Amino acid sequence: MKSPFMMSDTAPLLKGAHKIVRDCAHIRPGEKVLVITDTGRDLAIACALMQEIMTIPAECTLCIMEERSSPGEEPPPQVHAAMVTSDVILQATTTVMAFTQAKKEACERGARMAAM
Repeated sequence: MKSPFMMSDTAPLLKGAHKIVRDCAHIRPGEKVLVITDTGRDLAIACALMQEIMTIPAECTLCIMEERSSPGEEPPPQVHAAMVTSDVILQATTTVMAFTQAKKEACERGARMAAM
């Protein structure tokens, strides 16, 4: 079986990751940060974000899920659970999660979410 994962070099992505983490998401020390990606994206994106988050230092968790079949499809239950207990969620997935119940619940609990 062919692996669904691809990963290129993170080095070219680090400047952008710095901008997203520091300037856009304003992640602060000690925050619980969730990075969500899927099998349709290059893992280097999520890894570059995680590298930058860990320099803050913040607690970072990475979730990799199967690519959703359509925008707005709910994430798996374990990703949903991680979302509602996170302070910040960075979504680097192939389809948007903007209209999911998981995103709604996480934001109602105070999470900040950025999608790319």
